Amino acid sequence: MHAISPWAVSTAVVNLRGIAMGNPNIDFETTYTGIFDFFWSHALISDEIHERIVSNSNFSSQGSVSDTCNDYVSEAFEAKANVFFFDIYIPLCSPLASNSPLLSSFHPCSGYYIILYLNIPEVQKYLHANVTGLPGPWDSCSSYIISHWNDMPLTVLPPIQKLMNSGISAWIYRLVGTLLGTIIWCS
Repeated sequence: MHAISPWAVSTAVVNLRGIAMGNPNIDFETTYTGIFDFFWSHALISDEIHERIVSNSNFSSQGSVSDTCNDYVSEAFEAKANVFFFDIYIPLCSPLASNSPLLSSFHPCSGYYIILYLNIPEVQKYLHANVTGLPGPWDSCSSYIISHWNDMPLTVLPPIQKLMNSGISAWIYRLVGTLLGTIIWCS
């Protein structure tokens, strides 16, 4: 286990039989290719926007994404507008959403509820979170961290493969949003 986790204590014995990962960002290139293929295949973006992303984007490394690509990515997210990424069939979050019948068990305002919950001082205290007093509200997914994480691994497939080769089972599941990306690398 030490080769996978360099901070592991060498005397610790862990009888790990399997791991489960939900919505992991496993591979940068596959994730971002999958996002825009998903948008396009579900008519959230036009053929033209999708073609411009495919023709002008190199998602092989985070540093290789050009300004032109970023412009087309922004255009895709603008076209998607406020359609909820993980369940495009639920109603939009609104004051009436709590009274609307839902097609899935996921509430369209869940993201807002999570943000409100994570910013309760008592919650942060009990989670031992924000002990340094970082400014700004906490979020369930921080675009600031993603854009400033300079040593982020572009893929975690090698450690997952190493675990699986040692006999440890891996269950990787993903919500609808980037399902296509997950299917591509699993097959």
